[in-house]
Amino acid sequence: MKPKGGRGKKAPYQTKLMRVPVPVESQVMQLCDRYREFIEAGGNPQEPPPMLESPNRSQQETPPSMLESREGLLSGKTGRAQLIEEFAPLAFEAIGTTGEDWAAKLSEFLEELARAIACGIAPLTDTIKQQTEPEPQPVPEPEPTKPRSKHEKIWDELNERQRVYLQQIFEIDQDREESEHGAWNRGERPRPADEWRWIEYLELFGNSSQLRQKLKAADVVDPGTGSTFKALAKSKLIEIDYCYPVKDWFKCKLTRLGRAVVRVGLGIQSAKKLPARTLRDYQWKALVAAWQAGDEGLRPDGERSGDYGGHSWQHCWLRLRAWDDKMRYGRNGLVREFHKDLKVHLGITEEGRKFYRENWQKYHELYPEVEAPEPE
Repeated sequence: MKPKGGRGKKAPYQTKLMRVPVPVESQVMQLCDRYREFIEAGGNPQEPPPMLESPNRSQQETPPSMLESREGLLSGKTGRAQLIEEFAPLAFEAIGTTGEDWAAKLSEFLEELARAIACGIAPLTDTIKQQTEPEPQPVPEPEPTKPRSKHEKIWDELNERQRVYLQQIFEIDQDREESEHGAWNRGERPRPADEWRWIEYLELFGNSSQLRQKLKAADVVDPGTGSTFKALAKSKLIEIDYCYPVKDWFKCKLTRLGRAVVRVGLGIQSAKKLPARTLRDYQWKALVAAWQAGDEGLRPDGERSGDYGGHSWQHCWLRLRAWDDKMRYGRNGLVREFHKDLKVHLGITEEGRKFYRENWQKYHELYPEVEAPEPE
């Protein structure tokens, strides 16, 4: 109850005595008496009886946490009971250490309790929070979203059926490209890309072309097939050539845009271009053959004049003969033709041997499938 009178007037009673309300002191006294009875009955001082319960709470309720707000702890009987529970261990310790002379220690305890009520327990709760609550970890800022590329946007606009068609065409296209690049290793001449990139879609006497077979296996061949091809052609992802007299027979090929869109959509990395002045795999394989032939050289391949060791003169050996690498390996290149027993042979030059020794490790890692003996 607030004292009567305005600001600056003295209270009609001694405020010092009000630091500890009578109900609080009474509860502390009951607590001490209970402890004494507990000791006399042979109780263990290390395991004192439970704290006194607040009149406003049942025995089953859990005492409020010391981390509650300052206003809640200092208001009403619940706040006082909470303070008793927090400071009661001090009373137990005082009684246990002083025996019968516990009155003085009790007075100290009451004064400590009075100061806590008067000053609040905010510093105590702040300390407990600092000890119990870990500091929040800084949340990393999300990386900015990378804008979608032109090819990604085109792929997103395609429906699932169109993507299947485009993927099947792409697989055939890449298989043919790999086959054409290995033509020289097989002793064949590669064809122009405009010939082998065209893929047939037809069915003759019950036999389907490769593309039609792949689309049938994917279960996407139906009356809407022609419309799907036309939609892809309209988007400039493929080209169509209706070169056959039958309406449903035609040829198609991927455009450069179409290959780029498929690679992005399927997450396929395009093959890196070789650095300038780097031998291709078939050229390195030819040089290995010349290295192994040694001074004897390679003989011509039958009637195919100019071809040695299964490699083309025009597209392979001529390149190695003209190799100068900015005059580093001389004007004679890496290989040369020479006459032996009235026949023309092809052999490696001293510059070629030097090139082989210096670059063996590089090309061994670049083309591990080529069996190249390590130089001594």
